[in-house]
Amino acid sequence: MIDRTRIEAMVRENRRFVTGMRYNLPSARPLACVVASDTNPDPTAMYIVPPGASDEYTVALSELVEESKLPAWIWRVGLAGMPPLPR
Repeated sequence: MIDRTRIEAMVRENRRFVTGMRYNLPSARPLACVVASDTNPDPTAMYIVPPGASDEYTVALSELVEESKLPAWIWRVGLAGMPPLPR
């Protein structure tokens, strides 16, 4: 449901994006749910942190964001509403 909210917002704004698929990754491992391909100067990796995410999840997400060459957009569900989509 949460992921659907973000995708619907992207579609409503006619944004270009690629959705990440979690085939063999456990849910405890962070993954960019979407990469917005229409942001400048680089695409933006978009992450959704589920309510009650463990400390390990938070640490893994921080490491992933630090190691990535892409800017990150992070929605911490339950702490606030969905932040504005990256421009």
